[in-house]
Amino acid sequence: MEEQTREEYAMKKLVALLLVGLLVLTGCGASKPKGQDVKIGTAVTVKAKAAAPEGDKKGNFETNVYYGTVVLKDDKIAQVQIDVAQNKQAYNADNSIEPFKFDGSKKVLGDEYGMVKASKIGQEWYKQMENLETWMTGKTVAEVLAMETVEKDAAHPAVPANADLTSSVSIDVSNYLEIVKLGVEN
Repeated sequence: MEEQTREEYAMKKLVALLLVGLLVLTGCGASKPKGQDVKIGTAVTVKAKAAAPEGDKKGNFETNVYYGTVVLKDDKIAQVQIDVAQNKQAYNADNSIEPFKFDGSKKVLGDEYGMVKASKIGQEWYKQMENLETWMTGKTVAEVLAMETVEKDAAHPAVPANADLTSSVSIDVSNYLEIVKLGVEN
């Protein structure tokens, strides 16, 4: 039998290791455990409103960009993330527009958003959204969309009436339910 050189031995060893590695990788990718599939959907909607200038009062327009991502696992919400970028801009009676400054989304603003002053439950918007997202997690989309709501006033047509949420979410949820529905459809 011929004696192998170091290079030939190293090359054969490398080829053998590569073949074993390929066999292992091929075997690992061949099957998926049941129940591990996830579906991810995202959606964005935009709502706008405006008010004309009156006397000395400037006019304004506001756009609210709602965006959400929904992760489904075994037909239940495994994770949901919802946020809103609320952009306000003023304009004068001569239709000149004031400079625009983007402050960030409601979650990014956190305590600086300033809703806690008007909140009857003493919670800022991002905290209420965390509570709503936590409530949605583990439920089916149908259960979430069937959430019982009440009309608080014209600006709040769908406030949660569910006992699990009444003490932790006092914001109107109609746009958030819509973004979840659209995210799942996508």
